[in-house]
Amino acid sequence: MNALRTYLGKQQRGVALADAPAHPELGIVVVIPCYDEPDLPRTLESLRRCRPARGAVEVVLVWNASERDDEELRRRNQRMMERVHVWRTKHEHPRFRIQTLNWPRLPARHAGVGLARKIGMDEAVARFAAVDNPHGIIASLDADCTCDGDYLVALESHFQRHQDTRACTIYFEHDLNGPLEEKLYAAITRYELFLRYYRHGLKFANFPFAHYTIGSCLAVRCDFYARHGGMNRRKAGEDFYFLNKLMAVGGVSENTATRVMPGVRMSTRTPFGTGRALNDRLQNEDQSWEGYDPRVFRDLAALVAGVDGCYEMAPGEWLNRAPLSDSMREFLLANGIIEKHAEIRTNCASRESFRKRFFQWFDGFRALKFIHHATRYAYPRRPLEQACATLLDWQGSGGELRSASAEELLLYFRRCDRHC
Repeated sequence: MNALRTYLGKQQRGVALADAPAHPELGIVVVIPCYDEPDLPRTLESLRRCRPARGAVEVVLVWNASERDDEELRRRNQRMMERVHVWRTKHEHPRFRIQTLNWPRLPARHAGVGLARKIGMDEAVARFAAVDNPHGIIASLDADCTCDGDYLVALESHFQRHQDTRACTIYFEHDLNGPLEEKLYAAITRYELFLRYYRHGLKFANFPFAHYTIGSCLAVRCDFYARHGGMNRRKAGEDFYFLNKLMAVGGVSENTATRVMPGVRMSTRTPFGTGRALNDRLQNEDQSWEGYDPRVFRDLAALVAGVDGCYEMAPGEWLNRAPLSDSMREFLLANGIIEKHAEIRTNCASRESFRKRFFQWFDGFRALKFIHHATRYAYPRRPLEQACATLLDWQGSGGELRSASAEELLLYFRRCDRHC
């Protein structure tokens, strides 16, 4: 409990969210940022229809807008808040409550999904602190998502069955067909395929942080969230940086027992992400979908395999003797491997501790920076389907996927993620 109170004491928090005291058996808080969200009722209905968890559940809705947003957006938010109020009077009960917080004029330099998610997750910490439950589950969802009916019980069960788990990613699938324009489903198919290709490339390399980093598909223990600084305020990519920080500490696992279905919609509210990617692609329909050359993952695999040798040798000797690509050597030198090696080596008494510290430095963000470096200077991007097929061939999936369509490749990756 001290970690929760210490964390809350450091945060600049506004007026408390709670309309009523938290249920004494509060076990899960689902946090949903809300910014002009016409699909929110569908999300709430999806949560309401879930099988009840053993602990009580609260859904924290963080209505937010920037001081620079127009008044019409604030009015739309207000109208949706009123709709939600009507909905909650019909469906809320003591073990399933909706809590709302309205921040209509956040500072423009910070306003965005990261800050909204942080406000809600910090409020979850306060709710759990109030009922002396430092191990409560904070789940992060978005206002255009739906979930399977076992979502809540699967979250509860996952943390109970995996005692070493402090945070988890949650299996996801986008809709690939439905009432929207066909070209939108074609775009989301390739966008999700790119996400899965990248993650499977990291797995091929045996990289220790090969997890999806999607803000609507994660959950974390309350005390772990507080001990490690909470959510950041980034306007985009907050999920990547948050999970990257937790993965470097350890204790992040995958929950494939349930499923989140993120929305399929275009958006320009963030500089990158799903909505922006769909918008940009549909503005440039003639542009082909490309992926990183799979050789970047082969180069990364050589680094992962050779880290133990880095512990046993001087860094200059290791760089000369290890089977690293020229791109990897250039990248490591440019990123200060000589100095970093000396720093890590001084503080480690075993190969195992050296490896852990090395990958706290060469984390998911630095791996992505290497991939961008190698793409720029050595391996240009390739057509996405071709890159996927090559990677799968290296993994021994057989030649049947060499000419597979984007959807066939995606469905294969999904099966691997869910069942392998």
